Amino acid sequence: MDQADPCSIVTLKIRQKKASVGAAVVSILAFATLSVAQAPSAAKLTAKPSEVAAIDAYCKKLEAFKNSKRNRVRILGAEADETDVPKWKEFKSRRAREEALNSILDNVADVWMNNGKLMIAELNFETNSGDWSKFVQYYFRDDGTLAKMRATFAGFMVFSEHGGGRIVQERIYSSTGKLLQKRLDCFELEKKNRRIKCSGDYSNYDGTYYRRAQNLPFYGLLK
Repeated sequence: MDQADPCSIVTLKIRQKKASVGAAVVSILAFATLSVAQAPSAAKLTAKPSEVAAIDAYCKKLEAFKNSKRNRVRILGAEADETDVPKWKEFKSRRAREEALNSILDNVADVWMNNGKLMIAELNFETNSGDWSKFVQYYFRDDGTLAKMRATFAGFMVFSEHGGGRIVQERIYSSTGKLLQKRLDCFELEKKNRRIKCSGDYSNYDGTYYRRAQNLPFYGLLK
């Protein structure tokens, strides 16, 4: 099985090109306007701990399902046409995808299905220069509703005093789309487990919210 290691996807191809950081910031600001589209309100999070724990346990089972060698990953990628609209395609392997996209892992996705239903989707975005990357994981219920999403942003322009950082944001949702809980963790870029104090609003670095699996831009390829 051609399995990917999320940590290796999130870890940047460390290229200390300080001159390219300014251009990367512009790219982030343009991308950030899309990241928060259609996100539900975070006001008054009143979920019961047992409800959140049940969703976490369910997503843990999905991870075990994903990592089972019996379950085939479906490998997708998108190229923008002259109108800058991404055109999604399915590939036979990650190597074939990298060759088709010139090894630029922007707008790519790995998905896992169960009985014809999309259960997990992992999307990756990064710049050509490698100054930043965003890795977003989505966990869906059998009815297609989003149970959890986790967005990991890594870049030199955040926590620059530490040489860069990683921002991990998790959102837990009810089957009706209500935001039950949000979590935020920050880490040094090159030291995976060394935490940094989170001291700001990092919503610009979050992933795009999709209430249902059917809302994903490539869902039509999976039928």
